Amino acid sequence: MVYSNSPIPSVETYRAEALTNFNSDLSQGIASLPKRIMVLGSSDIIALENISHLRDFKIFQYENPHFVIRSGIYQDFSLIATSDNLAESSFFDLRNLFVKRIENPILFLKIEDLLEMDSSTFHSNLEEFALEMKIFRTVKNTLRKDEMSADFIYQNQLNFRKSLEADLFDFLRNSVSKQKIKPEDTLKRAIQIIRSTGK
Repeated sequence: MVYSNSPIPSVETYRAEALTNFNSDLSQGIASLPKRIMVLGSSDIIALENISHLRDFKIFQYENPHFVIRSGIYQDFSLIATSDNLAESSFFDLRNLFVKRIENPILFLKIEDLLEMDSSTFHSNLEEFALEMKIFRTVKNTLRKDEMSADFIYQNQLNFRKSLEADLFDFLRNSVSKQKIKPEDTLKRAIQIIRSTGK
């Protein structure tokens, strides 16, 4: 999108573009995630290695979560598991810390939950997470096009950008949860939105 001397694009225009891009990307299927999981803490990981749904995963263990954050190792992982009883931090504090540090979505799980989870639940979580990754990339790519335009009127208005980004995330998530229908139906909706904003 390049908007030179044209009206300021509306939120609905962004939504329509994001939805079109998302459906186009979704029609190519959901890519599988890297088969790597980072385990934080000193828990014995033999039990994890023996779980059937983790057998294909390479497990990397780091005892000190703060070392992982300082070194930047966490950037190589989208799946992270930790015990609920680390001396350094609670599970929720650690999760919040990683969520703030990592720009991309992450799947942050308790080791205990992984051990109790059956294979179908685990794979369902992975599919939902992969879908969330697609939504994330769609939103970032939709907004990135405007960043490349020197005359984008909102380029320096961070509050608008954050608000628009949050709106697009919610819009796409709602679209997916409402529909769980066919991508072509969502595409029809996007076309209707584009036509209605063009009037």
